[in-house]
Order: sequence, then C-alpha cells, then structure tokens
Amino acid sequence: MNRYHTQLLLLISLSLPFNPLVFAQEIYKSVDEHGNVTYSDSPSKNSKVVELPTINSQIPIDGEVAPRLFPGDTEEKPVKYKLTISEPANDTAIPPGQLSFSIQASIKPQPTTALTYTLVYDGNEQQTSSAPSFVINHPLRGSHNIAIKAKLEGKTVASSNSITVHVIRPTVSR
Repeated sequence: MNRYHTQLLLLISLSLPFNPLVFAQEIYKSVDEHGNVTYSDSPSKNSKVVELPTINSQIPIDGEVAPRLFPGDTEEKPVKYKLTISEPANDTAIPPGQLSFSIQASIKPQPTTALTYTLVYDGNEQQTSSAPSFVINHPLRGSHNIAIKAKLEGKTVASSNSITVHVIRPTVSR
C-alpha cells in the first residue's frame, strides 16, 4: 500500500464516526392482532419501515437557544395582589380634638416592581404615594369612605376593601 492510500484510509476512518449516516438505522413499526403498536430496530413479521423526518441540528446564528414555549406558556401570568387597609379599622370614630389620622395598608405578595398607591376618599382619588400609607389632615365632620388602589404604569393592579371612618366635630349653634 502506498502512502496516498494510507492517508486516504486514515482520513476515512477518522471521519467515519462523525458521519450521521453511520448511525442511521431503519426503524420498524408493527401492529399486533390486539392493536398494540411496537417500534423496533429489527424487522419482524408484518412490520413496515418508518420514515423519520430530518432533524435540524443547526446552531443558531447568535449561539443562544431560544426558550421553548408550550401551549399556554406564551406569556408570564400577572401577579394577583391583595391590598388590605390595616389602620384605621372599619367604623373608627375620629374624636373632636384629633386633627389628622393616618391610613396604613399592606400588600401581598410583596411587589417586585415599583407600584404607586392612590388614596380614594369618598369616591375621589385624592393622594398618590410610593408606599401604601397616607395622612388625612383636618378631615371634615361626617362619615367618609376610604379605599386604596395599587397601580403599575397607571393601571390598577389591586384595590383594597373600602372602610368607613366617622369624624366627630362639635356642632356650633348660632
């Protein structure tokens, strides 16, 4: 054997394991009398060769693999927040000498993005804050409905329960 044949034989033997055709085998499908389907790499009675599609194994251009999306997994599900007013309690009376009172709320789960909170006082949005706490200064006499909304980019993502506070002020007679 001359040197050319030796090099050619060496080249073929080294490239052979990387050739996908070397590993390609035929797959056989057979169905028995009970309807059970069996796949095998060796032929049996009444088996047929299964034609498999070519697998695309090309690496993406940027080298990153795109995430696989399964049915129903197309988007992240929005977080459902629960916003609760913890202070004052519903039907709290604000006595005559008290000129202000605070409103505190808690939100669960803890937000991972910055939310804004809006105080709703008697049905009107009054104050905005980066925390779910507010102070009402010099409230007018009477009963007032209070709620808080949590917003993300201007859209309401949670609303608290509505509470009522009763501000008591002396009556001035003329």
